[in-house]
Amino acid sequence: MKDETQRLIDQLQHASWFAKVQLPAVHEGEFIDDLRIETYRDAFELFNEQEFEELCAGMRRPITDQKNKDLTSRLTVDWNDFVTSIRPGIEALVENKLTRADAVPAEFLKPTRDGFNWQIVHAVCCVEFNEFSLPTFYKDWCDILIDGHFACYWDGDIEEGQFVVI
Repeated sequence: MKDETQRLIDQLQHASWFAKVQLPAVHEGEFIDDLRIETYRDAFELFNEQEFEELCAGMRRPITDQKNKDLTSRLTVDWNDFVTSIRPGIEALVENKLTRADAVPAEFLKPTRDGFNWQIVHAVCCVEFNEFSLPTFYKDWCDILIDGHFACYWDGDIEEGQFVVI
């Protein structure tokens, strides 16, 4: 594992997730209507909306495209093994952080945990394989979390937009 990859994992472990969140919050939309987020429930409802999940899935397309360019590259050959090696640690980290934060409403806990797991796994992989042209979306999402905020939604489309951050 590269030093910068381990550094990202360490930052996620030591960060105080949600520490700087201040509610209610208003996001003045550039591409969507303004959003008023009153509670954590509102934020996690947005995070778990199908539209945001589809956007996150769409952000994986450049990774797949890059892997398909050269089937013998390190990205293609090592990606799955790397995911397998980091996933248990990421899942334990997410479980610990989300449980301790006590911010996720019970009805959103499982899908939120799954979403956080995959956002962080993809961020860690994009840092580990940064010699390839991969999206910064996942790392940017993690950086917001490390800073104590929460990127709960997206304002815009895949090509142009910004996180909705509380």
